Amino acid sequence: MADKKKNPRQSAFDSALRILSLRDHGRVELRRKLSERGFEAEEIRQSLTRLEDLSYLDDRRFSEAMIRSWVERKGHGFTSARSKLLKAGVDEVLIAEVMEESGDSINERKICLREAARKKSKLRGEARKRRDKLLRFLAGRGFPASIVYDVVEKVMSEDKDEDEQP
Repeated sequence: MADKKKNPRQSAFDSALRILSLRDHGRVELRRKLSERGFEAEEIRQSLTRLEDLSYLDDRRFSEAMIRSWVERKGHGFTSARSKLLKAGVDEVLIAEVMEESGDSINERKICLREAARKKSKLRGEARKRRDKLLRFLAGRGFPASIVYDVVEKVMSEDKDEDEQP
């Protein structure tokens, strides 16, 4: 892609601004992208420092946005969001802080319940197999086992209640 190559008239700072205009990025992720575009390490370091000084680059803000998006909108658990942030190069201590703060405003059980109901409506077959598929699906989404088991029991018991209705 010609788009990813370094434009000789564009500085690392300008390129970083363009990247950040699309969405927040973490420092490590942005450094990698600038490096892939052929900028020198020192120019990248100076640009990242300047972006942080201007509050355009902020790992905390990036982490908060990523958790909100990954957990609330895309229906994944905190474990999955943590893994995604680690892969993006965010510091483990910062991730723990942001996740603790987010835990107050994001109800992981409610999100798990929403995803379970959505998935259950698409499952066919005998109850035990549907239950097992639902367990695997929610665990794969990064929800804690304690929440997964509670939610699956609740969702599957709704089937039993519906079967008993005249």
